[in-house]
Amino acid sequence: MKLLNSLALGFAILSSSLLAQNADPLVYTVGNSYPSVPGKTHNYLLWQPGDVTTTYGKKFAVYGKNGTASSVAPYVRLGIQAVQTSPSAIQALLMLGAQFDHDAGSLPERIVALHAEAQAQPLAAGTVFPTEINIDVAQKLAQIMSTASTDPEILQSLISLGRAHPGVMMSMGHGFAIEVPTDSINTYEVREIGIGNTDIRAVGRVSLKASAPYTLPPAGRPFPNPHPVDPALQLVASAKDHLNVRLRWGISNTLRLALPKAYGFNLYRVPKGATNPFTLTTEALALAEPGAVRVNSLPIAASDLFTDAEAANLSLKREVFFYADDKNPPSDPFVDGETFYYFVAARDIAGHPGPLSPPTEVTMCDRLPPSQPSILSVDNIFDFNSANTAARTGNQHLRVVIQQVPEDPVENRAFKYRVYRWHSATDWQRHGGDPNFNFIGEVSHLEGATTVYFDDNNAADVDTDYVNATTNGPDTGAAIASSQGDFNMGKTVWYTVRAVDAASCNPPNQSGHSGALYGVLRDRVGPEKPTGLINHCYCLPGIEDGQNFLTPSNGYGVDEDFRGAVVRVNRIDLKNRETILKKIRSYEVQIGKFKDQGLPFEVLFSRTYYFKGMSPFGEIVLPIEEAEGLTGTSGTLFGGFWAVSLAVSWFGGFRGRI
Repeated sequence: MKLLNSLALGFAILSSSLLAQNADPLVYTVGNSYPSVPGKTHNYLLWQPGDVTTTYGKKFAVYGKNGTASSVAPYVRLGIQAVQTSPSAIQALLMLGAQFDHDAGSLPERIVALHAEAQAQPLAAGTVFPTEINIDVAQKLAQIMSTASTDPEILQSLISLGRAHPGVMMSMGHGFAIEVPTDSINTYEVREIGIGNTDIRAVGRVSLKASAPYTLPPAGRPFPNPHPVDPALQLVASAKDHLNVRLRWGISNTLRLALPKAYGFNLYRVPKGATNPFTLTTEALALAEPGAVRVNSLPIAASDLFTDAEAANLSLKREVFFYADDKNPPSDPFVDGETFYYFVAARDIAGHPGPLSPPTEVTMCDRLPPSQPSILSVDNIFDFNSANTAARTGNQHLRVVIQQVPEDPVENRAFKYRVYRWHSATDWQRHGGDPNFNFIGEVSHLEGATTVYFDDNNAADVDTDYVNATTNGPDTGAAIASSQGDFNMGKTVWYTVRAVDAASCNPPNQSGHSGALYGVLRDRVGPEKPTGLINHCYCLPGIEDGQNFLTPSNGYGVDEDFRGAVVRVNRIDLKNRETILKKIRSYEVQIGKFKDQGLPFEVLFSRTYYFKGMSPFGEIVLPIEEAEGLTGTSGTLFGGFWAVSLAVSWFGGFRGRI
């Protein structure tokens, strides 16, 4: 055991001269005086090796003399100590030890529990433990000691029980008690004896002044040691610290030197009240406070010898703590927000506590995070009151609609919701462990409602690390815009939400991030209205025989003096020329003239053609007469003096000009 090794080390510092008398340097002998009746005191001493198997089962003689170790008075054998087998003798020793054992009331229960362990017979549920040291309890201790002679684990448990209770230590032959006058000074020497009760070696020597019992120095104040939280996770505190506290404390150099005279520590919990906790310097004063208790039943072992600074330093051996107090869940757990003062005291060899340490104030915290919320939608909100139709501007922003977490059970409900904004759907996975990273605001939980919303419209919230479109850090700015040229217009913004509970401790618990959902500020201004004509080209017009006038050889039945041309319109689909557009009904050809490019077209006459059945084209012969003012005109049909205009009509009454 680390504690036993520490005790031995402490004793080596305390009294090297004593160790010189011991064949086994790990064996140490200590003692103390405890008042009994007026004018009388019990002197109690014990001896223990680092490895109890080296001395268990051996016999020891205790010698005593009046005065200090330097007194010339002779030693007188006071008794022989060995492992007891008689239940009646064991009972007598247990009752003797109970006279100065600070925890004598719990001894019968502990013997019964260790007996069940030694016999490998677990106690039945609801077992009623004895409250007195009777012969049955003594019989069970005899059986434990018999088992311990062949079972090292039970032997180790037995020696631990003996260190906490003098009657057990005496029954296993490693302790001795005697009543002396209170005004006496006595020196005791423990010697190992062999066959014929002859002395073999001196184990240790102790001098005790009955009127001045030794008092242990105070321990260091206890320091909370919460579970570490992985910085990559989205937690502000570990759920393992829910309504409990882990504590450890420092051990001064003075107390380290006295560790051979101590065995473990007591921890006290006092509800915070009107009493100044620094006035509570003893166990009696602390336990007199309403609701105050000693937390531990067995001595608390300090597995490391910390200084106060080391115990307070959470970066040092974070995994080490001496005691975890959770009261008595589930029947009697702590309540969130309860505040207590904790004190520590070292225990001496008979379980008596020394002076209390300075107090440490601890508040019990609810460390179970609320349920995770979700985002129902991110809506684009336009402020119609800000609309300027002439300037074509108006304010708009994004609104995050949050699905509230259920209000039952109470321990999982939320008090408010924290909103975060990101550049991408995965940014929160990289940076979400920091509860303040990209946090933009919060909204309170609304009792009885299904949803709440948060308006992302803080104009003062700007993107602080934007350089250009390709160089932009994780920070973001509020998604607001008023015109189509604004920086945020058309950009995608992602949001997550965390629920926050109303726990008493700071920071309060937060749920994990919700799934990310995005929103975009949309350009609400349309393009300028179009100008010009709408032309529909359902067919391909053409002029038969190119740009030449008709002759008799063209096959249209005209004579040599005929002046004119043929206009043909193909009734086909421009994309699929094998498909005839049945809705093309007719076309109209106008003959006119203009003198210069850009001048109005002057219509002289027109002709209309109606398609027949499913004919793929239609033709009109257009004569050009002298009477119409075109006689003598030379040049092509589309020359600078006259031209043809074609309009096609289709079912529905629409007309398009080509």
